[in-house]
Amino acid sequence: MFAPLQLLIRSPERLLTCDLLRESVTRWNRYRMVAQWLAPAWRPSLQGVDLSSANLARANLRAADLSGADLSDADLSGADLSSALLGGAYLIHGDLRGAYLDHVDARHADFTGADLREARIRVRADFRHANLSQATLREARLRGVDFRQAFFHAADLTEADLRGANFHGADVFGATFDAARVSQRTDLRAVNLSGAQAQSVRRDQSGSLLMLP
Repeated sequence: MFAPLQLLIRSPERLLTCDLLRESVTRWNRYRMVAQWLAPAWRPSLQGVDLSSANLARANLRAADLSGADLSDADLSGADLSSALLGGAYLIHGDLRGAYLDHVDARHADFTGADLREARIRVRADFRHANLSQATLREARLRGVDFRQAFFHAADLTEADLRGANFHGADVFGATFDAARVSQRTDLRAVNLSGAQAQSVRRDQSGSLLMLP
């Protein structure tokens, strides 16, 4: 069973330094449920922690502060990272398939080689200056995401929903946009489209701004 309520009230940091790192995701999610009931506005503080190669599949990391954390090679498939702070975090080769990243702040985060297939990254998600080189974003829901000045070298965005996404100043050299869904609101101003590929790009009724060689 999880810790007594008195312990959670007196020392919530115990949840951060010990339980998430050493115990199961099921146990962590129970702690989060109790902690959120006791203090709804509480934001778990995990800045700079080393969670590389950790099994965090389906973990409740909603609103967690993971800025600067090392999540390289971690399994975050199906995890809830909504409203999380990932600024400057390392998610290199991380597994984020089907993860929830609505409202996430991932500015300057490194997602090189990460698997974000079918990830839900919408509703004011901020990926400015993030590195998504060689990342897999096939069928990802990226509607309205802010990707300004981000790097997508050799990234795979096949069948991704890019409607309303902002790629202003992004570098998409060698990226693949096959069958991606775009609209007039997809902002590709000042984008480096060198070597990018797109076939059968789907357009909504307003048309498309995706013009690749």
